[in-house]
Amino acid sequence: MNQKLILSSLVLVIGLYGNMAGQSIGDKVIIEGKTRDSLTRAEIPYVNIYFQKSNAGTSSNGGGNFSIQISRQNLSDTLVFSAIGYKLLKLSVKEVINRPSQTFFMEVDVMSLDEVTVEAIPAVDIVKRAMRARKNNYMVSPHKLSGIYRITDQEDGAYVRLLEAAVDIYDPDYLKKNSRVVDYLALRQSRDFRTFKWKIDRLNARNVDELLKPDLIKRPTRATHSNGFEKGFFYKLEKYALLDDEEVYVISATKNPVYTWPNYDATFYVRVDDLAILRVDRTYSIGRPNWAKAPNATTNITKDQLILKYKEIDGKLYLNYFLWKLKGTVVDSKSDEMITKFERNEELNIHSVSLEKSEKEPIVWDKDIYGMDIPYNERFWENYPISNTQLFKDVSKELEEKQDLHEQFLTSKAKYEIYDPEKKYRPKVLKEDFLLFQRSLTEAHPSLYRYTRESNFSRYFDTVYQSISKPLTEVEFYRLLTPLVARINCGHTQSLLSEDHYKFYANREFYFPVHTTFTDGKLYVLEDHISYDTLRKGDQILSVNGETILSIKKKLDENLSSDGYIQTFKDKTFGQSFSSLYSIYYGQKDHFALEIKRPNGTLVDLDLPGISWSKYHAKKERHDQSNRYTTINKETAIIKIRRFTDNQDDDFKQWVKNSFTKINENDIENLIIDLRDNGGGRDDYALYLYSFLTETSFEYHKYLECAKDTYSFLSHTDQDSSLNEQMKRIVQKDSLGRFILNKTHPTLGIHKNNSPTFLGKVFFLINGNTFSAAADLAGVARQNKRGVFIGEETGGTAIGNTSNGELILTLPNTGIRVKIPLFKIVNAIYTEENGRGVTPEYKVIYTPKDIIVNRNKELEIVLDLIEKGSSNK
Repeated sequence: MNQKLILSSLVLVIGLYGNMAGQSIGDKVIIEGKTRDSLTRAEIPYVNIYFQKSNAGTSSNGGGNFSIQISRQNLSDTLVFSAIGYKLLKLSVKEVINRPSQTFFMEVDVMSLDEVTVEAIPAVDIVKRAMRARKNNYMVSPHKLSGIYRITDQEDGAYVRLLEAAVDIYDPDYLKKNSRVVDYLALRQSRDFRTFKWKIDRLNARNVDELLKPDLIKRPTRATHSNGFEKGFFYKLEKYALLDDEEVYVISATKNPVYTWPNYDATFYVRVDDLAILRVDRTYSIGRPNWAKAPNATTNITKDQLILKYKEIDGKLYLNYFLWKLKGTVVDSKSDEMITKFERNEELNIHSVSLEKSEKEPIVWDKDIYGMDIPYNERFWENYPISNTQLFKDVSKELEEKQDLHEQFLTSKAKYEIYDPEKKYRPKVLKEDFLLFQRSLTEAHPSLYRYTRESNFSRYFDTVYQSISKPLTEVEFYRLLTPLVARINCGHTQSLLSEDHYKFYANREFYFPVHTTFTDGKLYVLEDHISYDTLRKGDQILSVNGETILSIKKKLDENLSSDGYIQTFKDKTFGQSFSSLYSIYYGQKDHFALEIKRPNGTLVDLDLPGISWSKYHAKKERHDQSNRYTTINKETAIIKIRRFTDNQDDDFKQWVKNSFTKINENDIENLIIDLRDNGGGRDDYALYLYSFLTETSFEYHKYLECAKDTYSFLSHTDQDSSLNEQMKRIVQKDSLGRFILNKTHPTLGIHKNNSPTFLGKVFFLINGNTFSAAADLAGVARQNKRGVFIGEETGGTAIGNTSNGELILTLPNTGIRVKIPLFKIVNAIYTEENGRGVTPEYKVIYTPKDIIVNRNKELEIVLDLIEKGSSNK
């Protein structure tokens, strides 16, 4: 290669005060300056500036300005400036302080690409190898990141709000999913001077965990995932460059327009030596329609960018910087006049790393950071390492003009409208919400009349509409809607109360304190979260507050969604969600009078106090959610599939391929596929698994149908008008007038079988939680006589479900939400009864004793069948 890569010099302009290059404050000096390109004189934004020994530091802002605080212990240190495309600049701290009014130039560095020795590797393979090398390059031992989390808001170019939180982030293993624990040490926030606030915070709750969710190195998704490698993105080696004085590949990942799920373009900076990813930039294209949603207002996003940076310490990479930048306008949708321009910068700047575990109870927070009530600690912030950054100075200077910032920190609290669960909504606004609810379902739900005639459904809608004649609370109105949703007979169509409702009750002790299961018409105790000495696993609950369980079940069944006419799914929902269902349909109770029947027949009366929602879920037993392959003996293996999704270490398809390779190598004769409690996942993953069970080509889904190719109510959903554009690209009208998904969907058409094909005996374990993609797999296997089924009827219908592309509709007055799936999936099934799931040849019913000892009756039946030589060929 003869192409030259020119690396421009970096100019550092240090602002001087008195005889020193900074402001002296006691034992500290604040250095202020600007980072510029020596050739173009343009500012260089987001330059990392840090002390070489301690790694504490800051970054320049969007205009290249920065400030950094130097204390006595830093005098022997070196100040390092690092920016992509620029050579590392290192200056002794003493030199910076003692050389007033000087500009520091870096000489032009010319690197010829033909001097870089690299393999001729395709760009996608570089990213693949980089992901496989994560265990070698990133810290997988317990460690703590200390830093500052900051959010700044601007309107029309002026700063209007600031929040900063000092945090410690504990992580036992950087590559372990959902392993981080964020401890909030201190918080300070200004007053909120925004002029446009309509539900922005309630729709866009932010905290450190939310910011870190899109870390695609820790949690591979889309462009760092097998689906992205295979079809979702186009990868290209753009150039070689220097990043922090190290040679890197600069690789772009551009989303494939054929698919809707790749929602960003990305750039990877991959170190040539060991294929460590040092930085990732992402530009999103999801629109964020909920950002500033208001009546007659439209949000236009002009920039939606994410930057992740990693720093190496002692041979391992740690997360060092995380930035989310969002810019846009809010426009009056009627007059097309601009209401405001807005910009939000949300960043996490790490100043130190230590190898330690959490030894204290952290202050965690999983709700909006602006609702966190931590008093302002002035002394803490005076001594915090990176509290006085240039960005902080820029923001505080503007906010100071409105009110003394110290006063703001002392007096500012979140200014939310207090949620009142007893608030009554006038019939007029309730009817507005209802008409939107009705219009959205009739316009978008492709299976609204799959099990109920259109004339009957119209009558149901009219009856409920006419009944709205008096003021109702949110919950009362919700109870009018859920029977209508249940009549759709679609388990993917769900209604939810407002987010404010759940937040309000999250820590109030009105929750039924027992985790239960429902089987054979009876409600049993699985876990008691209050009275461990009186209520036991396997106890039958006969009544709650004087009403029998069967009476409660009959009432709640009318409000529960399920596929077709399947009862097992409703039974599972009733048992698993009894606490939340009871609170919604019977009101908030702080005590529960129970009539209990012990396994030995003894009757006991108990009175239990309520528990909070947050405590209930914190105490609830967690089950292993990973997919597993194990052998029971030399002839029998079992594949347990929790979800048709990828796990942390392997992508699903590779795991399936490896499993069937082992089955073939070990001459396994009997294969048990456990689909119990599998709520679904990716349809193409379920299809892929089935492809190893057949020796011929096969059909999986016949077609996918939607109600329309455009929707008029998107301004009230989590999507924007770009969805209509996407639908027009992927949906065509057929000769029957139906809107059919084109052949780009991976489950359509004829599919080849995969090898090594397993032709031995197959046994499927199923129950009422075998749903969606899992039920589809069971249906296709049953259709092709490829297995014996043990357990109970699947929760999903065998002929197909309605799912994919779910919209979340939010009713503007009450805040109630409705999940509306957009595609009716029709499986290649010709024999199963309409509206029924896959029914087992061997039905299983659990007794109290079975529950107590955690008996696995389905597996016992399979092993007995194998021993007796039962065949499904």
